[in-house]
Amino acid sequence: MNNQAFNPIAPLTGNDSYMIFSFDRVTLRFGYVNPLFQQFFGSSTSQSGFGAFVNELHEEDRALLESLLRFGDDKSIEGLVLRRIKFGQISYLKCNFYPILDTSQVFALAQDISDILEANNAVLKHNAQKNAILTILSHDVVGALSTASTLIDFAYGKASSQEMPKVQEILRVVQQICKSNIQMIRSFLQKEFLTSLSVPVVSVRNDIVDSLRKLVEQYKVMKTQLGVDVIFYSNQDQIFLQVDREKLIQVINNLISNALKFTPKGGSISVSAVETDRAIELKIQDTGVGIPDPMKHDIFSKFSASRREGLHGEKPNGIGLWVIKTMVEWLGAEISFQSKEGCGTTFVVSFLKQGRPR
Repeated sequence: MNNQAFNPIAPLTGNDSYMIFSFDRVTLRFGYVNPLFQQFFGSSTSQSGFGAFVNELHEEDRALLESLLRFGDDKSIEGLVLRRIKFGQISYLKCNFYPILDTSQVFALAQDISDILEANNAVLKHNAQKNAILTILSHDVVGALSTASTLIDFAYGKASSQEMPKVQEILRVVQQICKSNIQMIRSFLQKEFLTSLSVPVVSVRNDIVDSLRKLVEQYKVMKTQLGVDVIFYSNQDQIFLQVDREKLIQVINNLISNALKFTPKGGSISVSAVETDRAIELKIQDTGVGIPDPMKHDIFSKFSASRREGLHGEKPNGIGLWVIKTMVEWLGAEISFQSKEGCGTTFVVSFLKQGRPR
């Protein structure tokens, strides 16, 4: 191949940012390829011709390019992004093609924009992550403040009837709720999060039986107010899990709160921790009204259309279960549910053990 056979824009050939080449769209032979093109595609493709270049493209892009290059009026093509696949790796090339009037020759520029796209995707991912965190904070803090407000009202009633031990127990629960939410907010605002926008997950070995039992005890304090019995069960006295305890408790707390919205007075909510050879499963099962079939397909979606008022008039915001699913994924777990209208709902958070296929 004679690299000097066709070089219409000589001043550009030394450019180290663009792959520059020309080809004959009839014979598909290269007229010129610059050093960067040869370095990127290798000597085999550079010597074989434009057909070899096309064959390295994604099948869909290959068909698109071949159709566009059938120039009927010699129009230029600019900003065309093509996917090149080599050894299973995808590169993104931004290409311009300029037909040379009254000839079958085409002059072309290509730039590898893979790093640019990766950086842009990282920015978009970080922005989405930041927005998710802010949404979770607003949702969960509002929920916690609402619970604390209800407990304070309850405490006032007990104080007026001189039931001081009960008042002390209620205030202890309010204090725990406040401390838990303050810690959650601080974890999101720590320096590592502000600089990297990565989700701060601090995993330590925890006895989740003990943690969940204490959480359920908080709801037992409010049994009279709630009109719903919240019970706890585990098949082991202790179950140890490497997990961010605060975020896990937030997930389970949100699932219990969600169950309370749709469980009538006199009903029950069961929280269980079960360890098997395959996984550790945390279940929240209620005897509520269940989820209608038409609502099941998108209940984990952000601003889901499947929102509905709670039995006691609680206003839906459409993000509660999306918040839960997002936090479950941060913890490296999976969430699923089963529900039958009129018979209740069960949510399952599963931590698969290492070495077990997902």
